[in-house]
Formats: sequence, C-alpha cells, structure tokens
Amino acid sequence: HNDARVVRWNSHKRYLADIARRGIPVIDTIFAEAGEGVDVSDVARAHGWSDIVVKPAVSASAHETRRFAADERSDAQAHLDRLGATRDVMVQPHLATLAEHGELSLLFARGRFTHAVRRRSALVDGHPMPKSAPAEAPTAARRCAERVLEAAAALSGVQPNDLLYSRVDLAPTTAGDYLLLELELIEPSLFLLHAPNAAEQFADGLFLS
Repeated sequence: HNDARVVRWNSHKRYLADIARRGIPVIDTIFAEAGEGVDVSDVARAHGWSDIVVKPAVSASAHETRRFAADERSDAQAHLDRLGATRDVMVQPHLATLAEHGELSLLFARGRFTHAVRRRSALVDGHPMPKSAPAEAPTAARRCAERVLEAAAALSGVQPNDLLYSRVDLAPTTAGDYLLLELELIEPSLFLLHAPNAAEQFADGLFLS
C-alpha cells in the first residue's frame, strides 16, 4: 500500500484545496466542518451554480454523494444538514461536461502512466455511455495528471515514484483543458480488465521501476 503519510493526507478531500493552492485546476469545492452551518442556496447563488453535489469530505465509492437540481435546494440543504451534524461535508457544482464525456481516469504505477479509462459519472442517469471503457489520454490530460501527482507527493512528504499506485480522475472543460475531480491513492479501482495489456503495463511500472 502507499505510505501512511500519503494515506493520511488523501483520506480527507480537503486535499483538493491543497492541490488547488499549487495552481492546478481543481473542481470548485466549498468545505464545511462538522457542525458548521452552510446555506447551500447562498453557496450556489454566489458561485453561479445550477445543479450541485453534496457529499461527505471523508468517503469512498460515492457513499452519501448526491446530486441536486436547482429546484431541489431544500433537499440539498436537508442532506447537507444531516451529514454535517457529525462530519465534514463539501459542496461542488455538477459539471455539464460529465454528461457527454464522462470522467477520464488516468492510472499510474510508481508515478509512471500505465493506462486510461473513460468512466460514466455515477451522478448522470440514463446515459448510454458504458460504465467504463479503455480510453486514450490526451497530452493535456497527461500533463494535468502528472502535475497532480507531483503536488500530491510534495504535500505528503514523498517522491512521485514512491506512489505505488495512483488514479487521477479528471473532467474535461469546454475550453479543452482538464479539472481534477478526485485523486485516489488509498484503494482505487485500477480497471486492469478494462484496457488492453493494462495488468502487464501496471506490473511493469510497479515492479520494474
């Protein structure tokens, strides 16, 4: 597994704010500590958001992650209040590009790129896109992911090649760039069965570095 320092840093999604402070494009995120009152309508209005996502700041596999339309602010507030009573929470915009393009996940072994997978967002209903499929990683996506890993290593006190396994989840922007959605360094799905020779490439990167 990855170093304990990496796991500790990556376990709370406030790492997104840490990475954003390094000048790397990251999805807009508002954090609220447990017990801190946040008005989701005020947050959405201030940032010009329509659909929003409310979720715990410590979670996995989209647990308690919900998307709310603009006319569901009261439901969003109730969800945030329930979660926020006992844990840190976060509010983000739901990106329209995810419906058409999905998420692009780039996989790395010891900081070396191995393969990429395009994934249907769990928050997009009724889309014909496969749940996951092999994908090409454009140069802009590779560059963004590599910057993310460099920042993650520095912030957690290790070197990039000390990251045994990494999954960088990106979203395309309308300008052709990429935003970081999540960085998975604890127990990510590696999608080794969803890309040609992915297992071999990952093993080479992991054990032959």
